[in-house]
Amino acid sequence: PGIPVVKGQQAQDIVVENDFYRITFSTQGGVVKSWILKKYDDANGKPLDVVNPAACRQLGFPMSVRTTDDSLNRKVNQALYVAQPAGPTLKAPATLEFTYSDGHVQVQKKFAFSSDYMVQASVSVAQDQHYIPVRVAWVGGFGDHSLPEEEHFAQSKVAYEANDSLGTTDLHKIDKELTKSGPLEFAGLEDRYFAGMFFPESTDQVFGAGHTSWTPEKWAGKELPKAGYAEMGSSVGQPVEFKLFVAPKAMDVLEATHASLASLVDFGWFSFIAKPLFLGLRYIYNN
Repeated sequence: PGIPVVKGQQAQDIVVENDFYRITFSTQGGVVKSWILKKYDDANGKPLDVVNPAACRQLGFPMSVRTTDDSLNRKVNQALYVAQPAGPTLKAPATLEFTYSDGHVQVQKKFAFSSDYMVQASVSVAQDQHYIPVRVAWVGGFGDHSLPEEEHFAQSKVAYEANDSLGTTDLHKIDKELTKSGPLEFAGLEDRYFAGMFFPESTDQVFGAGHTSWTPEKWAGKELPKAGYAEMGSSVGQPVEFKLFVAPKAMDVLEATHASLASLVDFGWFSFIAKPLFLGLRYIYNN
């Protein structure tokens, strides 16, 4: 038997929120259009959205899928998916599933939301009932996009932890693509104050990161701005399962999520003085 055809009728937004975030998904592509951290404002005093919609309209949106077939990528990232439940709003704890199938290719995306910053996800692409290798991408940059483009890109980094060792690379220093093979504890993008990290559920997943140029409306600069991307996936045909952590780089949040995440906070050259001082002041504040 063939794969049943499953297609949506029209593009629809579905909003999922808890006390910390408000995430807007679209049934067109089954992607994230907006990810607002509710307790924070951007540089203009507006609710902080770590998704850059202007860049994403050209480069793709977070939770896009990437296979080795560019035509397939364009098709499934623009297709109309069927959502379950159909929304339009969900309050965590909740689950949300997107399915698309043309009878030959089937894409399934499943998300589970709880009361904290972490989102559980599973994404698969199958052709003729056989899984194919796929990566799930955060596209279009990450962080406070109200900052000037050049300034924001200059402070953007890639972070990853493997074998109990944290590595970071300035995004602008990556020429083509930075790749890391598992096992990985986490990997993703960060700016000065916020982090977006994939936590892979299996040891054989592959991580890639880099940047892509894009053209803002009415752009008059000499050099086009660049937007970072990060993707987690597998080199074999199987569902890609991971947790996605999108949150402020606040010590209490990082430590409560994963002990190693606290290393993302950069105390500068005088960290041997600044970090104990910070921890001491926090203790006094909390007590």
